[in-house]
Amino acid sequence: MSQPHQGPNRGIVTGASGFIGRYLVRDLEEAGWHVTRVSLRDQEQSPQAAFSALAGESAVVFHLAGLARGDGEADESLDLVNRELAVQTYRAACASSARCFVYLSSSRVFGARSGRVDETTDVEPDDAYGRSKADAEASLRAIEDPATRLMIVRAPPVYGAGCKGNLVRLLRLVSGPWPLPFGRANARRSYVSAVNLASALRWIASRVERRDGTSDQALVWHVADCELSTRQLCERLACAVGRRSVLLPVPMALLVPLTRATLGGRAVGTLLDPFQFDRERLVATGWCPPQDYREGFEEMVTWFRSQSRR
Repeated sequence: MSQPHQGPNRGIVTGASGFIGRYLVRDLEEAGWHVTRVSLRDQEQSPQAAFSALAGESAVVFHLAGLARGDGEADESLDLVNRELAVQTYRAACASSARCFVYLSSSRVFGARSGRVDETTDVEPDDAYGRSKADAEASLRAIEDPATRLMIVRAPPVYGAGCKGNLVRLLRLVSGPWPLPFGRANARRSYVSAVNLASALRWIASRVERRDGTSDQALVWHVADCELSTRQLCERLACAVGRRSVLLPVPMALLVPLTRATLGGRAVGTLLDPFQFDRERLVATGWCPPQDYREGFEEMVTWFRSQSRR
């Protein structure tokens, strides 16, 4: 069992320059943490070398570094970075006497599953990226050291300034002059803002040690802040852009092949099928999203407009 932490909190963040990493560093620093940014991109610097000077710091390591399938990486690279690097970093954290290791996973470990999922739902990845994250989870569990508690955090699509993927593609469509065919796309899906995800990561790390000296035994956590259908999402984005959304009530029998032909096969599942993250375990601990989801989407739109003017 790890010893009670004394003094200011210290956080070590890998992937600190990435989309979510920037939000996490800001959140930690605003909360009074001492933050160390560790770059693992340098192939000559192993995690052990990067953490060697931090031994005995009783830090919390937030491992956000990783590759997404959209980065154009091969399957082998995804496994090497998303699984093997995570394992090496956790071992380095243990050797450096870190008190907690927070691993950011993804909803993609559930593949094309639809409906509601919680922390006990079996993973069923259906692509190389999802498998690399699911394999990382399994590999980390297999080597967990009680002295450096492992926390696995899964998140649905993340929105905010700097986000990527289908949310930005949808925002481009909403910002355009043409009506969209999502008037009957009523399946609800979970999302989380980068601000709220960063807050949840810090909150979950604090669950390692409670004031009574005991530890929270939960290993896997789900984070989400809203559930919106694609129709509602388009309406929310249009409102943030300052446009009136025109959504045609295209029947699903036509919408599915139309979405597949224009946005790709995966977009059918990510835009049209229901998929909700059950966050009750996290909410039961007292966590509350600090940012209203409407503010989060407005922040994303402001960033999108600034990029479009460049």
